[in-house]
Amino acid sequence: MMQILPFVSPWNNAPIYYCPATTSTMKDAELLLKDGCTHGTVIATDFQSQGRGRFSNRKWESAKAQNLLFTVILKKRSLQHAKILLPLLTGLAVALAIEKLFSLNTQIKWPNDVLIKEKKVAGILCTAKKDAFLIGVGINCNQRRFSPNQAQAASLAWFLNRHVDRTALLHEILSGLKAVLSSGEWLSHLEKRLFLNGKKCRILFHQQSIERAEAGTILGIGPRGELRFKPDAGETVRLLISGEVQTFQS
Repeated sequence: MMQILPFVSPWNNAPIYYCPATTSTMKDAELLLKDGCTHGTVIATDFQSQGRGRFSNRKWESAKAQNLLFTVILKKRSLQHAKILLPLLTGLAVALAIEKLFSLNTQIKWPNDVLIKEKKVAGILCTAKKDAFLIGVGINCNQRRFSPNQAQAASLAWFLNRHVDRTALLHEILSGLKAVLSSGEWLSHLEKRLFLNGKKCRILFHQQSIERAEAGTILGIGPRGELRFKPDAGETVRLLISGEVQTFQS
């Protein structure tokens, strides 16, 4: 059963809803949006049975009551950023919150992951509806064990060797996200933390059921959140809006 938490979102004191278990906070957010919720409304849960990743064949797996899982509803008329940029700016807010609260060094993997020591601790998924963006966030906080298909995953508790206060982290991320979205200085902060920036990498392109890989060098972020990528096979820097960054292996 959904309940309203006793603290509010930084956007006009919009409500923060909580449900102990759900299929997906993204689906819950869609229902709230249909009911006419306000800009900045949040829905959080302890467990979701159908959490998903950026690609349809990937799931977001999370142990019960161990991690921070939530979706923020932001109305398009109140934003100035393109959809492609929102996962990066949300990742920056997550990274800054982790650095502030726990003094851990973070990396942002384009377009939607937050890493610590090249291990994934958070993922962001953004979907567009008619008049709003739904930004789903999953952060591994206190989970200590992961399944074999989560070999690249880690949690904050792994690095801190202590329990993480998920409520305090949620507060910090939401206030940080509001600040990042209204700031014009996001690019330098983002590129400072950009995973493999200036280094050789491999981009995996997913085109329906076909995958192809291309080697090259990351040269920062474009003005709308694109990845600036210079292929080994050419001299022209390309602005990518899709693809999966992987460590280069010769």
